[in-house]
Amino acid sequence: MAQGLQSPAAAPRPKPAKIETYPAKQVRTGELRFVSQCGFCHGRDAAGGESGPDLTRSELVAADTGGDKIGPLLSAGRPDAGMPSFHIKDEELKAIAAFIHTQANKFAALGGGRRSVDPEDLATGNAQD
Repeated sequence: MAQGLQSPAAAPRPKPAKIETYPAKQVRTGELRFVSQCGFCHGRDAAGGESGPDLTRSELVAADTGGDKIGPLLSAGRPDAGMPSFHIKDEELKAIAAFIHTQANKFAALGGGRRSVDPEDLATGNAQD
C-alpha cells in the first residue's frame, strides 16, 4: 500500500443510527438470501468480496433502520458500480437487512479491522541473515 494511504479497514467503523437485534430465524433467512444473491460480490459474511465493498463498514448500512436505506438501494441497484437492481418482497428485504446489521454488530464487537495481510507487512528483516 502506498505511503500516506490508509486501508479502509484502518478507519473507524461508522456508528449505527440505532442498534437493533433481530430474531435468529429472520437473520438466518436473510443470510441465505444474502449469500445467494449478494455474497459473490460482498463476501458471504458481508465484509467485502472480490468486487463489492465491506457492508459492515458502510455509512449507508449504519444509517439504515430496518431496511429503510438498504431497500431503496437494492431496488435501484448501482449500475455505475456493476450492482444490479433487485426486486424483492418486503419480508425478504427486512431479513437481508437483519443479517447485514447483525454482521456489522458482530464485527464491531470484535474490534480491529484487518482482514488480510499486506505483502509489504511481511517484507521486514534482512534476508541475508
